[in-house]
Amino acid sequence: VLQVGLLAVLADGFRYCVHRLQHQSPWLWRFHALHHMPTELVAISASRTHPFDDLITYVPETIAFLLLGFDPGVVSGFYCVVWVIALVSHANVDIAPGNWISRLIMYPRYHLAHHTLQSGTEPTFNFSEILTLWDRVFGTFREAPLGRDFKVGVAPDRDREIGRAHV
Repeated sequence: VLQVGLLAVLADGFRYCVHRLQHQSPWLWRFHALHHMPTELVAISASRTHPFDDLITYVPETIAFLLLGFDPGVVSGFYCVVWVIALVSHANVDIAPGNWISRLIMYPRYHLAHHTLQSGTEPTFNFSEILTLWDRVFGTFREAPLGRDFKVGVAPDRDREIGRAHV
């Protein structure tokens, strides 16, 4: 139980940093934008990622966890649970916040707000995947209501050219 709690805090902290960099660095955004392109979020949107995004996120953290002595079985089980969380957070499921769990866990509506229609140049929020802890610590947590005209996706910063898509 202690290992699972530590994994949640450490993994989410590492992923928070990587995810925030993916939004702040134009070079990294070109890869990460693939994840933000769907104009409607569904569970499978969680797996719409560029391989480079996965490489810079999951490989270093997994190596670090194993070098730190975490049990490989616990790490594997942890990844299974986190994958279910990712599916739910992208499934456009509305679980109303307002209870003590919503203060700890990154609810689907918080992550949906993270996917607000954007070009990659404007600031965004709710970078954490599991807990709200790191967003709260670094001031990037938002619990804004989502209006009827709420849109997700990536707005291109210029017109597309034949043979080359611009993000």
